[in-house]
Amino acid sequence: MDFPNDVDYVIVGTGLAESMIAASLAITGHSVLHMDKHEHYGTFMTSFRFPELLNEINKWSAPPAIDSVPISTLDELNLATLSKSLFRNCASRFLVPETEGHTEAKGNQDEVTPNIYSCIEVLSASEDAPSSMSKANSQPNLHISNSSGPLPSSEPQPISDTTAAVAISDTTNALSSLSMDTSSLSSSNPSQPVAWTKATLIDRLRRADFDILPRLIFAESPIVKAMIRSDVTRYLEFRSINRLLSFNPEGRDQQETVDPKSRQPSIGPPQTTSSVLVKVPVSRGEVFQTRILSLSQKRMLVGFLEWCAAVTASSSSPDTSSEARARGLDSSSLDPEDAAYLDSPLIDYLQRKRNLDGFISRVVVNCLALANSTITLRNALPRFRRLICSMNRVGPFPLLWPMFGCGELPQSFCRMCAVFSGTYCLGRTITAIRTIDAGVDAHARRYIVHLSTGEQVSTSCVLIGADQAPSAWVLPQVRRWIARAILVTEASLFPAGHEPYDITLVPIPMQGQSEVAIEPAFLLETPVEKRNGRVELFITHLTASCDSCVDAAEFFASTIDILYAKDATGSNPSGKPRILWNCFFTLPDLSGVNQALLTANLGTEPAAIFVVPGPDSSLFMDGMVEQAESIFHQAFELVRRDSLRDASEPVSSQGETTTTALSTALISLDAHWDGIFPPRPPRPEDLVFVDPETGGESDDWGISTTPASARPAALPSGHGDWSVAAVDSTLGESEFTTAADP
Repeated sequence: MDFPNDVDYVIVGTGLAESMIAASLAITGHSVLHMDKHEHYGTFMTSFRFPELLNEINKWSAPPAIDSVPISTLDELNLATLSKSLFRNCASRFLVPETEGHTEAKGNQDEVTPNIYSCIEVLSASEDAPSSMSKANSQPNLHISNSSGPLPSSEPQPISDTTAAVAISDTTNALSSLSMDTSSLSSSNPSQPVAWTKATLIDRLRRADFDILPRLIFAESPIVKAMIRSDVTRYLEFRSINRLLSFNPEGRDQQETVDPKSRQPSIGPPQTTSSVLVKVPVSRGEVFQTRILSLSQKRMLVGFLEWCAAVTASSSSPDTSSEARARGLDSSSLDPEDAAYLDSPLIDYLQRKRNLDGFISRVVVNCLALANSTITLRNALPRFRRLICSMNRVGPFPLLWPMFGCGELPQSFCRMCAVFSGTYCLGRTITAIRTIDAGVDAHARRYIVHLSTGEQVSTSCVLIGADQAPSAWVLPQVRRWIARAILVTEASLFPAGHEPYDITLVPIPMQGQSEVAIEPAFLLETPVEKRNGRVELFITHLTASCDSCVDAAEFFASTIDILYAKDATGSNPSGKPRILWNCFFTLPDLSGVNQALLTANLGTEPAAIFVVPGPDSSLFMDGMVEQAESIFHQAFELVRRDSLRDASEPVSSQGETTTTALSTALISLDAHWDGIFPPRPPRPEDLVFVDPETGGESDDWGISTTPASARPAALPSGHGDWSVAAVDSTLGESEFTTAADP
């Protein structure tokens, strides 16, 4: 394929927002040149194999060099020199010896039981508890299949809490005297410890995927709707995040007791000793099976969640953003006692109005709302509704995780763009942009773009990702930073009942987080699976939002000391997981970058050059989808060709309108678009190449017309409707199916 010298759009950066825009523009029939200065896709939202990650860390660890030379014209916009690395305070370290000869004698380690975790009080429900954990808690892979067979049932299965549970509050005082059942621990911790060295660790991790900026995906969310509409799910596989843990760093339940008559909280001494980590229910089935809640608390919690869903459903459309739904709440439709708490902290409402104790209230706020204690009831209601709507959407658990990391998401949109003739070039960027004087041709391009590899491309619109824009212009606009830590450990944080395919999430309220952030820091643990199904290593991600560029190693030090062993080579009497390798770095939150400032400094049309904001510090991707939609609509209207007529009415060389049998059955790609973002790609069998003048084959796209009644719906109807028929009508030949257990 020849390199194009004339395109509608030049897009620099392959982040999620840029990739969604590129795919949407290509689907609507525009020509796109999509490039990235890196040799990989995704920019910040990418995944590396371990050897590649080590090479990248060497680059990120270099001292930052920011050019302060101002640029005043497009000719000076050399992104090859002006765009610098935005990684800060990057450091990594192997905590294992170089060779096995430097390790201590392993025979003494047999005296320490590796499966016993003193920081996690695991209790047996009965003396006759079974020796292994039920596999009902597992969630198989989600992937796309072209088969037309029935979709396996995804009804939530009850979780066997009769083998492992934790004491957490006065509702489980009777359990505190039970002994630990070590036979229920997973075989993910082998009886014979591996003598880890640097070489063996690199070898075992060579196929593992490390996310630079992991994100969580609710099954009912804008990103899932975008993936379904654009049909990129055919390139993706998912698993459920099926273990949710509550973090109690003090190890004691410092709860408030509420007088049911006066409804006033009174702080008293802790009545029980609880675990540092407590497993909380994730699915509806787990809510009724868990032992951390009494029967009355279960009823109150379920009643509260159903009330949240009903209130937000009556206030606004499900497609509205969480912020809009929160602003649109009508207090007049609420009970006066409930309405009085709308702008009060959620935890106050739970304790005073719903009579939940301190511990359960914190679990609801941190683990179910995925928020910190400052969130108000008004802002929390849409988050609870999102949680409820995501349950049983693609399985019993509401949160999804891409099989090969979040780096697969931007790549899937890039693949869809390439299917519709998008051109991709890695390792290239812009060195200059020259403005073309407007001529008599109404469709003359606006710019000549000079690339770092010597090519010149004429285009009508340029989109630049914020992370690849001039660094000296981007950094002054950064208001928040993202602290990151990546750990490789030899055991799970919560080994009780762990299966090789379990993914664990731990929300962690921390001191020093951003004052404007309503979400806690979070810990995400994924297993490194071997072909035989055993798990020897775990990858742990820690992510937090900060107001300044902190040193992530210092920021997470106290949390890591609580959860992990400090010595990776010597004896381990604490029984905590050992850290074999760690990496720390800090990234800027690029969601607030103002695209108008760059064009104003360059003295050019603000509508012709766009700066696409980058990832924010949220746990989710809703903000990136909204920003991509806004920029797409602006760019689409800017470059829409005035000469593009409906293929059903071509114009002859004499200027007369002609009609052919072929043209009456065709419409253009942009005419096929229904106006909803992202555009839905047509079915491959409907695509044809036609010359609008002659009716013969050409390089221009066309699509055969389809009756409106035959067009698929935008999404499966209903929050739990993931039947084969509903999904098949949305994805065409693709459908969600569940893979067999590993």
